Amino acid sequence: MSFSDTIKTTNHFDGKREFIPHLYQKDGIKWLLTRMFAGLLMSPGLGKTAIVLVAYKILKKKGMVDKVLVVAPLRVCHLVWPAEVAKWSNFEGISVGILHGSRKEEVLKEDHDIYVINPAGLSWLAHQVVKHGFLKDNLKWWLVVDESSNFKNGRSQRFKILKKILKHFWRRTILTGTPAPNGLINLWSQIYILDQGARLGSYVSAFRNEYFYPSGYLGYDYRLQDKADQKIYNKIDDIIMHKGSDELDLPPRLDNYISVALPLDARAAYDDMKRHYIAEFKDIESIAVNAAVATGKLKQISNGGLYDEEHKSVVVHNEKTIALRELFDGLEGRPLMVFYEYNHDLERIRKEFGDVPTLGGETSIVKTIKIANDWNRGNIPIVALHPMSAGHGLNLQESHCSDICWYSIPFDLELYIQAIFRVHRQGVKNTVMIHHIVTENSIDIRILKILDGKMNVQNALLEELKI
Repeated sequence: MSFSDTIKTTNHFDGKREFIPHLYQKDGIKWLLTRMFAGLLMSPGLGKTAIVLVAYKILKKKGMVDKVLVVAPLRVCHLVWPAEVAKWSNFEGISVGILHGSRKEEVLKEDHDIYVINPAGLSWLAHQVVKHGFLKDNLKWWLVVDESSNFKNGRSQRFKILKKILKHFWRRTILTGTPAPNGLINLWSQIYILDQGARLGSYVSAFRNEYFYPSGYLGYDYRLQDKADQKIYNKIDDIIMHKGSDELDLPPRLDNYISVALPLDARAAYDDMKRHYIAEFKDIESIAVNAAVATGKLKQISNGGLYDEEHKSVVVHNEKTIALRELFDGLEGRPLMVFYEYNHDLERIRKEFGDVPTLGGETSIVKTIKIANDWNRGNIPIVALHPMSAGHGLNLQESHCSDICWYSIPFDLELYIQAIFRVHRQGVKNTVMIHHIVTENSIDIRILKILDGKMNVQNALLEELKI
């Protein structure tokens, strides 16, 4: 029986909710079945988790895989993998153990098909491998790194720990929709997870030297050599497949830019910070020790607030908050998702709108689930999200929200894309509007240009790897 025949026969299950793959998902399943080391670069919302689960059932039945270790962001561990198994009748009998929290030692000893862990837990897991024999050699383990862009830094501790235990895995897979948020330099460590250096080299320094040249201040930035991008694509196209949101018949996405102007006193503070790395406003003084810190403070002033050296904040202006209120009122009852960056941003939003439900760094998993459920039921008219906490693992599109507002625009392309895909994904019915509140003659303009440049690089990579 061929793999394609196997996929067809596994679609016949009893139960109310049967997972039947789309054509692009069948392509993804076949890709995983026919490659020991495989990457799926798929836009958020295309059902990567279900693709892996179908492949796992087939591979296990054929005796080619015994167990799976999934490394994923914490919210994905708690909210996506267990929920996806429970959602579809196809996956009845698959057991998921979450290696996080007070029970992780117990869960490790339990017999599960799939174990999920977040990157912060890898040091603990590596200890279990060395001292207690987890990832036993008599079992065929499959490593799935979900949102592999979290390992884009080859010098990070999390990558170094994962690198040490790669040899224990029979198969290895990476999943992400944003493989190169800061350029193709981000690819090396993610591809290494698959092939341990066979394609792009065993060391990131050798990869840089072969395909890039030093640029920028003191050579800390790297730019592609002539035609190096095509050479990289050719090296990895046998193990990497891309499927984009164009596989789905999604409503269009439109960008809207709402311009606001700094009041005179705020403009003076902004210009002082830009020129002299120091700004005084009301009763606080804020000093930037270098250009990077000054950049952050310029973003704060552009948004409407400013921290001093003791992290006390002051309101510099309310122009963005006023624009947000006008936008919200103009939606006439349609729900609005607002992305903020600084705590003082959230304070100004809440002063205007009341106790807005918030998904941020301090929001617990239990509270996250409650807010997400209330939002999807249409019980919340406006929700505030921090992109670092809400970018992965949240399905918020069931509210029929089609309006996103960037109160503060991030430099990070991955955060930007992942946040937008909380809404612009399967299930959305209407045209999605991405509103950007932009302060005139400010760093906001520069950030938008940087995001556009990064987007062009990543889009070129994904287009080249599309199948």
